[in-house]
Amino acid sequence: MVDRERTCAHTAEERLTRTLGIALFLVVSLLVALPAAADQGEEELSWLPSARLHQSESALQALTGDYPTVNAYKSGHLVTRLYGAPFGYGASPEQTAKQFLSEHAAVFGVSPSDLRTGSPSDAKLVSQPVMYDRTTGTYKFTLLYFSQYHNGVPVFQSELRLLVRNEPNYPLVLAVSTLRDMGTFAPDRSMLGVQSDRAKDSARADAPSLDEFTEQQTVIWAGADSELKQPHTAVTFIGSSDFPERFR
Repeated sequence: MVDRERTCAHTAEERLTRTLGIALFLVVSLLVALPAAADQGEEELSWLPSARLHQSESALQALTGDYPTVNAYKSGHLVTRLYGAPFGYGASPEQTAKQFLSEHAAVFGVSPSDLRTGSPSDAKLVSQPVMYDRTTGTYKFTLLYFSQYHNGVPVFQSELRLLVRNEPNYPLVLAVSTLRDMGTFAPDRSMLGVQSDRAKDSARADAPSLDEFTEQQTVIWAGADSELKQPHTAVTFIGSSDFPERFR
């Protein structure tokens, strides 16, 4: 089923272009409506073992025990931001990030092995300098990107960004996360590489003019932005037409 999001842009030389949200095909071979976003209450997280909830909470307590002045912002069960004071150090930005993840990845409900360098939207975007200082001719920070995978399958739009200050000992000063706890979920790896006609039919049902589709990528759907939903194996793709219309 389709979860839609519209964005509009227009210039004097271009027609209105609409971008719609995500098309997902669930491996149960049924097109199922995704539930609306809601507060992450106990009933909604009943699929997530209580031990996992306690594990991430204990990991956060361990982090704040090591760095008492760090602040954590939570959206429901998910820790989405760490900030306020340094909470990691290393011999380089990369080493700072590696050390932090090896010790504290569980704060976000994941293990270090679930994370790969690179942005979900561009795997080649591993890091980038931030805030150029004209006086010194250097950058004040380095921003590092990590994408979440589970059993080798990418988790849709799930990433971690770490901001490291470029000074001695390279302190870690900010973490922004959309990582999601997978609980005991195991993706159906037989779906890897599958090109689903049902997913295309779902897209056409919402936007009948679509006639061109990109290759489908198998992903794990576990919610968008800062929401946490029960994981499903799914596909994501982009459809377009001469309208012009674009659908993802």
